[in-house]
Amino acid sequence: MHRKNSNIRRGRRLLFSSVLKLAILLTLVALSTPMEHETEHGDTDVDDDYIDLDEMSDEELEEICKSRGFELVRELNATTGEPILYTHQDYVDAATECLQIESDLEEILTNHPEILEDVERESKRMMNERDILQEKLGGLQDDMVKVEKESASAGTSGTRERESDALPEESSKSMQNERGGSTIVNATTQSEGITSDANPTLKPKSLYDPKEIAREVLRQIKSDATMLLNIIAPKQLRDQFSPALRTFGRVAKDMGSSIYDLVRRYLTAFWGNSGNLRNNSTRNDINAEIPASPREDG
Repeated sequence: MHRKNSNIRRGRRLLFSSVLKLAILLTLVALSTPMEHETEHGDTDVDDDYIDLDEMSDEELEEICKSRGFELVRELNATTGEPILYTHQDYVDAATECLQIESDLEEILTNHPEILEDVERESKRMMNERDILQEKLGGLQDDMVKVEKESASAGTSGTRERESDALPEESSKSMQNERGGSTIVNATTQSEGITSDANPTLKPKSLYDPKEIAREVLRQIKSDATMLLNIIAPKQLRDQFSPALRTFGRVAKDMGSSIYDLVRRYLTAFWGNSGNLRNNSTRNDINAEIPASPREDG
């Protein structure tokens, strides 16, 4: 009986120790599982945030800086003046610095949000100033265009004025030629008048003065030429086409000389016809005064 009780107590102790060991084992397992889970999550977070810059290309590393508002400045060789060739490690260092600066800025702005407000306010002010400067620049460009157009038009008008000044010179020369032609006509009439004065009985009596006829013809020629010039080429067109009008002036001058010759010939013919008529009338009067001689019969 005593041995039986001792066996029961021994069995209980073994069971208790087994249960205790199992409890300790379960406790250790329970404690170790969350730590492993957290370690796995921690490793995952590190993997998510970690960027292997060495495995990226130079273009991707440069894009990291550009997307964050940075620009990689290419330095020039002081000797050759050509851009320096950068290695892959240079791009890695540059991308690392860009990421570090971005992280520092985010931390500063998170701890001091008022700085972000100041930056936004200053950015708006600079944008407004930029718009104002662009408007002023646009106004200055418009003024420059106007000044250039006015200068070009002033140069064109100056050329037109010089050409228009040259046109009156041609007209004055033509008028001088006209005066010369009238002088020739007057000289012709005067010489014919002197010749006729030698024989006053043969001086014709005309209803019109030859000088007045010549003046009237010249005035009519001038009036017709002026009217024709105004019809063909008004003042505005003459300013633009004065070189062509110079040629027209020369043609008109030559035509005027021909007209003067016609007038002179007309006056000469008129004068000669009048003299012939007067001579014929004088001969008829003389013949009328001489009695006819009697005819002999037979």
